[in-house]
Amino acid sequence: MYQKPKLFSPKKSQRPKLTALKIVEIVLILVVLIGTIAVFSGIGKTFENISFGKIRNLFAPQVPVDINTQEDTTSNLKKKLENENISVKEIKQLSSGGFAVVIQNEIILEITGEKDLDIQVRALQNILAKAKIEEREIKRIDFRFEKVIVEYK
Repeated sequence: MYQKPKLFSPKKSQRPKLTALKIVEIVLILVVLIGTIAVFSGIGKTFENISFGKIRNLFAPQVPVDINTQEDTTSNLKKKLENENISVKEIKQLSSGGFAVVIQNEIILEITGEKDLDIQVRALQNILAKAKIEEREIKRIDFRFEKVIVEYK
């Protein structure tokens, strides 16, 4: 007798994998939502009160600030300059964290606190020696940038 051909039906072996992936995806979305709500609820009652500064403070490491750090760095800088026979007239702390130093012959130095002081002092010694050989008067030396800026009178 005549038999009807079988209709095509896809295998259902992928169905459990897909449902497992959907469950994992839903769980991850819920975890992210709950975490976001927990973070924001610790900052303020509504989203209007949230500022990025508060969020940054939650995740930024809290570093204790030593009050004597400026005085220690200033005295350390003065010692290093005087060890190289450079007389210091005045040292001021800049808002950028560096120092403005007035040395012999009214030369103004702008030294950064981000770079090693020893390297900057050695570079200063070389610049002063070179200017003395060339018989040029220096007005200002700026160490804040990658390359040292020397301004002559």
